[in-house]
Amino acid sequence: MASEAYKKRLRQQAEKRHDHPPGILADMSEKEVRNLVEELQIHQIELEIQNEELRHVQKTMEDTRNRYISLFDNAPVGYVILDSAGIIKQINSTFAHLLQSTDINKKSLAFADLLSQKDAAVFRARFTAFFKNPSGKQIEADLISGNGRVHHVQMEAASHIEKQENDGPDKAELLLMITDVTELKKTKQKLEKALNNVKQLSGLLPICSHCKKIRDDQGYWNQIESYLDKHSDAKFSHGICQDCLKKYYSDFYNGDNEDKQIHNS
Repeated sequence: MASEAYKKRLRQQAEKRHDHPPGILADMSEKEVRNLVEELQIHQIELEIQNEELRHVQKTMEDTRNRYISLFDNAPVGYVILDSAGIIKQINSTFAHLLQSTDINKKSLAFADLLSQKDAAVFRARFTAFFKNPSGKQIEADLISGNGRVHHVQMEAASHIEKQENDGPDKAELLLMITDVTELKKTKQKLEKALNNVKQLSGLLPICSHCKKIRDDQGYWNQIESYLDKHSDAKFSHGICQDCLKKYYSDFYNGDNEDKQIHNS
């Protein structure tokens, strides 16, 4: 935008030219003057149309820029831009919310410093290769937020170019796309645990042919209820079948109980 001094100087030059019109104007006929005025008016209208088009283009560019900023800032995943040294240059609101920090852009912080000690060492070791050729690569790591909470995140990346003003050389940067997969990891762990329980009940189970106890991996014999309670989510209630009722509790047995079962939870 033009400064006030520039506007003032431009106005003074215009007024000076207006006060001293070219001498050729005095030699023009009335008709020539009218034609010249008409040409100037048409030219003025053309300039106004061009100015209106320029304002429209400028507004369109501003709207596009604002839309891009909104998409970047409010994306469902975290965006982090790193320079070639791994220093954070910019983050979006999604990542700031995940990190519980809004002033991280002001700290010139290395991204690896946000990770757990183990994952930070891995990230630094892989960063150069990740920066040069990020396509198709993923990194998972534990991110430590400002309140000390650990988030398990998945990172993908793409090359990013920062345009320089005054025709300076462009700078290569790295755009990280960060997804919080903490809950997904917990769900996966629960599923793996459930699958392990299923696997424990598969295959051959050594069972006593008389007392029906089951031998575990340590060689101990367990009641079938105890074994299944440890290796599955099954719960038991106890009762007496008709055969055992007749055999062990004959005093309570009669023919009317043939289709009945005594339960004792």
